Amino acid sequence: MFMLGVGLGYQLGLFLEARHIRHPCLIEPEIDVFQASCHTIGWQPIVEHFSKPDHSFELIVGKNVDGCHRDLGTYINDIGVHNAIRCL
Repeated sequence: MFMLGVGLGYQLGLFLEARHIRHPCLIEPEIDVFQASCHTIGWQPIVEHFSKPDHSFELIVGKNVDGCHRDLGTYINDIGVHNAIRCL
């Protein structure tokens, strides 16, 4: 799952309940918005959920477009392209 713009993060719990997501990549370009989400949701259960075997979690915060592309490419190579693309 790729999500651009985490906002306050309230929707993250809904995604975890609705689908079996194994390799999410959350991109929040604004550091202040991510910091606000740290006060509205509990990130620890989310991180713990993705600490299971065959799961991963990538959080890209405060990067420009080039930095996001670079980090996203690295993440996709790390988890394998087959895990990044899935048709539902």
